[in-house]
Amino acid sequence: MMNFNSRFLERRNFASPNYAINKRGRTMSAATRQRRYRARRKAGRRVIMLEVDEIELSAVLEGLHFLSPMNADDDEAVQRALHDLLGVLCRAMADDA
Repeated sequence: MMNFNSRFLERRNFASPNYAINKRGRTMSAATRQRRYRARRKAGRRVIMLEVDEIELSAVLEGLHFLSPMNADDDEAVQRALHDLLGVLCRAMADDA
């Protein structure tokens, strides 16, 4: 996955608030972002940015068998594992209510 630093974005004029970079490195217009936001909100979903220690997160996900030790360096695998863990926790809490 490519990382775009602020200098690259400034050179390309993508640093304006009307554009964002998606996970494939392509730009998204404000209208596209708004459409995606509304679709998520309608579905009852939310995007949350978290800052965590990657070693601790990988260790917890591996210990709970949500992540294979072979995939600890794969950002997408860690993201999927965290998503799965949160899904299990949410369903368990909903069942207890």
